[in-house]
Amino acid sequence: MKGDTSMVRTMLSQRHLDLNAPNEHGQVPAVLALEIFMFTAHANDEILRMLLSRHDLAINQFHGKETLLQTAVHYNHEATVALLLQRRDLDVNAALSAGATALQLAVACGYEGVVAQLLRRDDLDVNKGTPSTGAPIHVAIRHGWRGIIERLVQRRDLNVNCLDAQGKSPLKLAVEKGEVEIVRVLRSRRDLCVDFR
Repeated sequence: MKGDTSMVRTMLSQRHLDLNAPNEHGQVPAVLALEIFMFTAHANDEILRMLLSRHDLAINQFHGKETLLQTAVHYNHEATVALLLQRRDLDVNAALSAGATALQLAVACGYEGVVAQLLRRDDLDVNKGTPSTGAPIHVAIRHGWRGIIERLVQRRDLNVNCLDAQGKSPLKLAVEKGEVEIVRVLRSRRDLCVDFR
């Protein structure tokens, strides 16, 4: 908590250290380091880097309601998202109980920088959404996030014709909202179905 890098390095050298053991408040060291890194004067990204580089860290474990990645996305902390995305064992598609993934969270909040980072992962399911809100593309159109929509349609694995719970495609949503520029972005995709009766 005091940002003492040498002390953390010493502790991490202990063979029997359990990085996934929670404290009395249920926080594991990585979550605590992440919160300290984002919110205190003792922020020390080297400590966070040391923790995240450990392969014995349960990186996909839910801490409370979120994984480490979802927590970093929730607070729009691009530096931490970048560190987490370097881990190939990261489950970038882990979903909250309501079904929202890190991408869905980033899109809903309009965090274009985080969305751009997530989209660089080839194992990201760009179509995974929630039953209530649809796919990330639906969420982006509802909010009018043109920059995010442009990034999403660049992914070849995006199902540009997917339907939300009301049976609406991204194009139908954009037309209903009168979003001419978003319609143009969607029409850049050759696989777009323009018949949405």
